Amino acid sequence: IIELLPKGLSRIFYSDNGSTSVEIAMKVAIQFWFNKGEKKNKFVAFNGGYHGDTFGAMSVGRSSGFYKPFEDMLNMTYFIPFPEDWRGNNQLQRNEKIAKDSAHKIIKNHKKEIAAVIIEPLIQGAFGMRMCRKEFCSELVEMFKEAGILVIFDEVMTGFGRTGKMFATDHLSVEPDIICLAKSLTGGFIPLAVT
Repeated sequence: IIELLPKGLSRIFYSDNGSTSVEIAMKVAIQFWFNKGEKKNKFVAFNGGYHGDTFGAMSVGRSSGFYKPFEDMLNMTYFIPFPEDWRGNNQLQRNEKIAKDSAHKIIKNHKKEIAAVIIEPLIQGAFGMRMCRKEFCSELVEMFKEAGILVIFDEVMTGFGRTGKMFATDHLSVEPDIICLAKSLTGGFIPLAVT
């Protein structure tokens, strides 16, 4: 698996499903900062993102609308508007600017408490198969990396050829610090995920 992944990813943590893979990614991000003597336990995610049904995963996916009964139990997450792309969308540039401005404001005001940003690269599945431009996604990731914030890609849905390349990240000019994989890892034969 490591040979297939972007070069900077060299360690694997096995688990049993996508939600757990996301939980592990979040814990690794928080532990990373803890080991550096910093308390960073907040996250940034896209509006409409879905990352699973465990509590950490629900925290970064709460804007999808599935988790209303659990809201008061979820970790704090800052959300960025998702600039959905489709043929004929005349508002795309405006919506991308709004998303970038929102991300910039979140970074400016909360950088010292943000452990990571979590992104479904290129495609949101559960909220209606919404897509964003690869150039936008690369630029947004670069913005967080320049601010020293870890980047998690949730490729549970997009991994293993579902976007025409091995991973959605292969379409981008940037790479994540952490990647979450599941579903297609075993073709559904056994429950297995990796972070």
